[in-house]
Amino acid sequence: MTKKKRHFSFNNKIYIFIIVLLTTAVALLISFNLSPKAKKINGWIHTRGATILDSANREVVIRGINYDEMTPLSFVYHQPDLTGLPDVCRLWNRAPTKLDAKEINKMGFNAVRLVLNWDNLEPLPPTVESGGNLIHKWNMDYVQAVDKTINDLKKEKIAVILDMHQYLWSSAFKYIVSEDGQGCAGGGMPAWLYPDVKSLTFQEARCDFFKNIKYPAQPINPQDGFLEAWKFLVERYKHNDSVIAADIINEPWMVKGLCSPEDLDLNSFYEKYSIALRKINPNLVLILEDSQDFTDTPLALSKPEDLTNILYSFHLYTGNWNPDGLNRVERFLQRATDWNIPLYIGEFDGFGWSNNLSKIDEPKLTREITSMMDYFKKKQVNWTFWSYSGMYSIMDPETKKAKIPLLKALQRGF
Repeated sequence: MTKKKRHFSFNNKIYIFIIVLLTTAVALLISFNLSPKAKKINGWIHTRGATILDSANREVVIRGINYDEMTPLSFVYHQPDLTGLPDVCRLWNRAPTKLDAKEINKMGFNAVRLVLNWDNLEPLPPTVESGGNLIHKWNMDYVQAVDKTINDLKKEKIAVILDMHQYLWSSAFKYIVSEDGQGCAGGGMPAWLYPDVKSLTFQEARCDFFKNIKYPAQPINPQDGFLEAWKFLVERYKHNDSVIAADIINEPWMVKGLCSPEDLDLNSFYEKYSIALRKINPNLVLILEDSQDFTDTPLALSKPEDLTNILYSFHLYTGNWNPDGLNRVERFLQRATDWNIPLYIGEFDGFGWSNNLSKIDEPKLTREITSMMDYFKKKQVNWTFWSYSGMYSIMDPETKKAKIPLLKALQRGF
């Protein structure tokens, strides 16, 4: 008996094609849904002991990333004496790499620490009216760019932490090489605060700021001017519940032999700002950064007795997780635990993995970051990685795509 050959009909082929297509689609959908994502933060947050709760009283942990290209290393808007410097040293005009809120959402982060500074916000000094009142000239081009960034993040349900940033203090100071870092210019405080810049260093200017010293040529007391800049921002976003926190000042550091923990007087500084900003927005959580970790010197901040809804913060830049990173984290975590408030690491670079100019040992750093993320998850440590784009970034500057091994290591902490 002769067996007949079986042929697939055209309809059978279509049927198989549809099955394969559907199977692939389901697999992709499952893969997408299983991609790690930090729990979204709904509305204003508040603290209960060392725990953060959102507006629905759900426990949440900040798992975020910094965006620092609203302050590209320097400077003051339209500052003529910076025009001859390399591009990286000019002041803000537009973000070199625009923040892609959809991409950040896809990566799984639930918050962005938005790095801003006073020198871009108020590039020209305030003027005095006949009655003695100060008139501020806010840079509305800059403010509207900040508005757009915050609105883009809100659409993706990503919370925003406003950070009033400084690095090497002020754009008045140029070509800096110091133990605090180096750069072609500082950034943060307006250049107009320091018209006699040749008479002092950026570290002396920083110390005098915390000592609340006003120089004769300054149009305004620096601490008061800085507070006015903060009040402007808090007023502008007080009805936007995606703007959940204010990191009052970046890296309020000591200088050995020049500026002691007592000189910084961070408790009084933060109390002054807390009272003023909470009058505008009582829902705003305040982030209190401590001084840098000199192992032979006490930290500047003591327990903030009278402040509520605060996070205790420091930055983690070490060459490894164990022992250096772990030891530093445990020092700050013990203080936060003793004070019964949440700990927040505002910046860390994955032990150099974010540095786009350095060669890295990927397997080693993957192990280091994985161990750190497991620890952070267990201890409920809040964090924002440095940074989304720029010289230190999760984005590959060549491909404009995320560094997948680094991202997966960070997602371990979600």
